[in-house]
Amino acid sequence: MACGMAELQQLISERTGWRFDQSRRDNLLQALQARMAACGVADFDGYYLLLLDKGSAGMEEWRRLIDAVTVGETFFFRDRGQFALLRERILPALFAERGDKKVLRLWSAGCSTGEEAYSLAILVDELVGAAPGWMIDVIGTDINEEALRIARAGRYSEWSLRATGPERRQERFRRVDPGRGRSAGPVWEVDPAIRSVVQFHRLNLLDGPLPDRFAPVASTDLIICRNVFIYFRPEAIRQVLADFFRCLNPGGFLLTGHGELLGLEPGQAPFPFDPLVFPEGHIWQKPVNPPPAPSSRGFSTAAITQAPRKQPLQGARPAQRLQNRPPFQPLIPAMPQTSQSGQTPLPPRGPLPQKPASATVGSEAPEPGNLDTWMDKARDFANRREHDRAEACCRAIIAVNPLYPEVYYLLGLIRLEQGDWPGAHAFFQKVLFLAPDHGPARMEIDHVRLLLKENDQ
Repeated sequence: MACGMAELQQLISERTGWRFDQSRRDNLLQALQARMAACGVADFDGYYLLLLDKGSAGMEEWRRLIDAVTVGETFFFRDRGQFALLRERILPALFAERGDKKVLRLWSAGCSTGEEAYSLAILVDELVGAAPGWMIDVIGTDINEEALRIARAGRYSEWSLRATGPERRQERFRRVDPGRGRSAGPVWEVDPAIRSVVQFHRLNLLDGPLPDRFAPVASTDLIICRNVFIYFRPEAIRQVLADFFRCLNPGGFLLTGHGELLGLEPGQAPFPFDPLVFPEGHIWQKPVNPPPAPSSRGFSTAAITQAPRKQPLQGARPAQRLQNRPPFQPLIPAMPQTSQSGQTPLPPRGPLPQKPASATVGSEAPEPGNLDTWMDKARDFANRREHDRAEACCRAIIAVNPLYPEVYYLLGLIRLEQGDWPGAHAFFQKVLFLAPDHGPARMEIDHVRLLLKENDQ
């Protein structure tokens, strides 16, 4: 057989659901070359046959390859808007609905190194505290075994706690000796009481129908799957959404990353879910009286009549807010990037990247019809903390459409992570100028204003 990079990429995509743009193809090639060298395999043909091996050698190599390809960069309480949505609206609604049985099951799908799952457990504990009789299960799953090893250890660097306030650190973590060979800096261990309610499992979301092959995620009340679908092919997204629908209890919720599902074509969007929009963000809910679960993995392209919920969640806005806006036309210039007048610029926590050239993301250029693809690429780089490449994508998008709110929102998040609070404020202002109903930007700009106020004091 004559196997090349394209055949290996297709095999990996079928197994994992991943799609590969140019930047991810480059990363895949590097991972393949490293793994082939480690295995002593001379060519793509030999490595392809190794991956086809159904025995232990093939399974182990799949695990090692996946660990080499996936990069999970996350931190505790990432995205304040979404965690505010959970704290103020979603979790209280679930506690009220499940109060008779006092059982709650929460699933962090694509949990990476565990910060999201532990954040969820901390949030639940803060809400119910020592309330007697509640049985809380938090399940974290990921395809990356090395990430799960870190999650199970429950020990994190200062960087992972950069959005965690001192009170939470004091109550939910303890500082431990990093041990020999560890990098400098404090190490924080999650409180044993929090760790006791969180379980971590290796799970490939595309390996087969759920919950049939993995019972712990059956009868789930809340699924959080953020920054996962941006890496998936549309058909893989359909399969996973169908599984999530089956795993959720009636009235349960699905929380995804901002905009991950809003741009799907008809037949790809999660039609059986009810979309809810709040000032803090949007979320999907399985109807209390749902239509029959899909017989195969994936949803029909026909719209499904949705049953009403028992009681609408307070504060939810009409679902039409979720519909895509018409393309912006360049009628007015973009707002200038300036910090608030009279404020002393804050020193960034790390060096700010120089404005990168668009050539850093390849020779391909964005066009009006592929801006969503470029936004996915920018988010991918940002998730891996490749801020210079993320900015290159963003500025290439702005050159085509300077009135695209999501690009400024991502730039604001990048500035926020870098500690450039005036810069973050300026970008979030642009978002709200272009899209006044952008809930996540509202939450972030309020937080930045608090940071700026504290700095002035």
